[in-house]
Amino acid sequence: MTVMLEVTQKVINSSKSGCECYFLKFGSRGIKVYTGPVTRDRAYTNQVWLHSKGLAPRAYFKGLVKITNRKGSRDCVWYCYETECAETFDYKRYYSDPDGYDDYRERFHTAVKELKEESDKLGVSWYDCHKGNVGFIDGRAVIIDTADRILRNIGKKLDKLGNLSYS
Repeated sequence: MTVMLEVTQKVINSSKSGCECYFLKFGSRGIKVYTGPVTRDRAYTNQVWLHSKGLAPRAYFKGLVKITNRKGSRDCVWYCYETECAETFDYKRYYSDPDGYDDYRERFHTAVKELKEESDKLGVSWYDCHKGNVGFIDGRAVIIDTADRILRNIGKKLDKLGNLSYS
């Protein structure tokens, strides 16, 4: 596996992040960066499978990110994969004028509800379903956080299917 990207620690610290990864956006694609290979591999596999069901953005390929630190500090290598970007809920826009964005908020609320119903039909318990874990691609709602802690039962589901397993 080769290094896909080299960034400074400052770039990582200023990126969007969740509990398990950082997100770096580059146009219509982005890089999800994880500190370990197992967490990255599981999120990648989950996203590939969910994408095949129309419930997640496309995941492209896995790689490494070299994070350079200040002079005198050791550089480190983290694990990543490239993903299609989705339009996410704009909290800054919403909180600056919440009354003016009732339709916008309702759109995300409806998307969360529909994605929860679809994931339940697939036997995947998406228990952390909120607008922060939803995005839109070409008007279609998708789950953007595909970590195991978010999607209970997905590992068992993929193991039973046998066509996608954790690497």
